[in-house]
Amino acid sequence: MTDYAEIGRVLCQLHMGVTIADKDGVFVYVGESYLKFTGIERGWLEGRSAFDSELVERFSPCVTAMVYESREKITTVQRMCDGAELFVTGVPVFDDNGALEMIICYSSWEVTSYDHLYGTYTKAMNAENVEEAQDGMKKVRANNVKESLVCASVSTENVRHLLDIFASALRPAYIYGPEGCGKHFMAVRAYAGAAGAYELNCALYDDAETRRMLFDDNGMIRNECGVLILRGVDRLGRGVQRSLEKVISAGGLTVVAISEYPLESLKKTERISEKLYSYFRPYTVEVSPISDRREDLKVYIEYYLNMYNHMYSRNVSLSTRAKNILLCCEWKENINEVRAFMERLVLTADSERIDVYNLPGDITPGATENYIYDSTLKDMMESYEKDIITNVYNKYSTSVALAKRLGISQATAVRKIHKYVGETAI
Repeated sequence: MTDYAEIGRVLCQLHMGVTIADKDGVFVYVGESYLKFTGIERGWLEGRSAFDSELVERFSPCVTAMVYESREKITTVQRMCDGAELFVTGVPVFDDNGALEMIICYSSWEVTSYDHLYGTYTKAMNAENVEEAQDGMKKVRANNVKESLVCASVSTENVRHLLDIFASALRPAYIYGPEGCGKHFMAVRAYAGAAGAYELNCALYDDAETRRMLFDDNGMIRNECGVLILRGVDRLGRGVQRSLEKVISAGGLTVVAISEYPLESLKKTERISEKLYSYFRPYTVEVSPISDRREDLKVYIEYYLNMYNHMYSRNVSLSTRAKNILLCCEWKENINEVRAFMERLVLTADSERIDVYNLPGDITPGATENYIYDSTLKDMMESYEKDIITNVYNKYSTSVALAKRLGISQATAVRKIHKYVGETAI
């Protein structure tokens, strides 16, 4: 017999908001953090079906029900009845015979808190003076930044795991990756909890100003800095590097370096000293482009779509085909480009339903071909079926009329409407 409680306790050490449903879609375990956030009682949810009408009224959509229907991993925004929102991931678990055994769901972050946190983080990164930057870092720490990183992909989870280990041991880190991939936020997330954490963007100041901001007249680090996050470390002059080496050798300072370039590239072009190279080399972490982290990209697209729908009082949605096209784009500017694109899409959409032909003409060339190449026949057939069911239901509004129009039984019509349009549609 499956011990759902034991499985739940283990999962709660890794994720927030854990719930487990059995093979029939009935909730058998609810984590404490989930109860605390939603305000519901354990007895109300445990033993209740994911398709229960009262449950659907509280959670929109019910991710467990979505996973039960699709038999696939799903990450989406779930709205509570009080208006609060969570990013929720649902994962189907199968037995050795391929039969559904259970459905595990967990939350990634609270959407509203992430909006506030990202704004605070951005202000801290763009502060014009030391005092503003330090104040921003304090606010980031106060917002419990460690719970706010998208880790839907294996590569991002590996980065998070490494940085957490380095930060907990107060070891240095050299984090590199393309502009806009999220490496700065990952560094702040891992190290912001350390006492005396301070960030400096080396690209904004010359050597004299950088030295003045970092060191006192005796060459010691200013402001009781314990962790120094250096953004654009490849711009740091050799004189400042030598001063930094002395402080590091004296102990009490951990340096986190951030760059677009691999550490080896800085060594080859003589942009980093031998001592700093040796200091960072065991603690090098690469952050991949968002296009290589498709699970993360899916979450960001969903997040920004919901964010800008709220901001501009719209109700724009993406068809499965349109979403898959976006997942196949190159996104050269990474998360920044995704955010800007989704804002423009929501603002300029003539229709609330975005399909492939509604997407702007400047979508990365080859995205359509990549979608066709990456998709299975089942994916494409399901995508077309969803669009047909949705369009016909929007026109006729009843399962009886839809069944008659498509030549299927009413029971099949009801099941497909539930699957593609939503539980509350009928």
